[in-house]
Amino acid sequence: MQLIMLLLPFITTAVAVPASPACGQASYDPLQYQCDDGRLCPITNGDVQRRCGNACYSQYNYTCSANHTLKSLPHAVGPFLLQVLSANSSLNGQYVQACTSRFWIGDGPCTYCPQNVSRIGQCPPAGQTQLFEGSAMNVEVPGGQKYYLAPDGALSYTGINVGEIPEGAVLNATAYQDGMFIYDEVKYPPSTWMACPKINGTSLAGGRKPTPGVWQVFGILKGVSFQNRLGCVGVTLLARAGEKQFVGAWEYT
Repeated sequence: MQLIMLLLPFITTAVAVPASPACGQASYDPLQYQCDDGRLCPITNGDVQRRCGNACYSQYNYTCSANHTLKSLPHAVGPFLLQVLSANSSLNGQYVQACTSRFWIGDGPCTYCPQNVSRIGQCPPAGQTQLFEGSAMNVEVPGGQKYYLAPDGALSYTGINVGEIPEGAVLNATAYQDGMFIYDEVKYPPSTWMACPKINGTSLAGGRKPTPGVWQVFGILKGVSFQNRLGCVGVTLLARAGEKQFVGAWEYT
């Protein structure tokens, strides 16, 4: 009896596990779905989809009319910035920046303005990476610069020589005003974009340590594998209106 009394404090009792919430007749994970008027709608990269009639939709792609008809958002007019939407709190809300011919979260922008322009005080503020729908960057350098998806999916951009765009690259992005930034070629749900930790100037795995807080942006192109890239997470890119009175930079480097 004495032995039993000594053991009693160490006997654990079963703890009831909270039941999953229900939506109609179905239970669901509230981290992956929300229940909107009796219908389950997915949550993707922090994008909580909503119900419109019998369908679910993203507020960053469509609006829902009073008669439950979906209508695409208007296309971005003028320059825009890329903002990250993600369930990862360290990525969510950050802006994408251009640097070393690639696009990054947590680093950049990298810019250049020649001395003769700087001398007369005509260099742009250069604190933002601004794009236009399609493939043009908002720069002053003669000849301009273009952005594109490289064959490996890396969101990239040219120097002043537009001929640098590699064979097999994807151009002509679609940007909705305060909505999604996408390419037709990367519409592979649930994610269309990946953020991969920067490792010694790249995002390739190889036993090297990542640069803390810096991520490279990739589009999920069909046939491109991310198995050899460590720590990548799915993100959504949103086109946020830029300051129309300023160009983004004289040149992105």
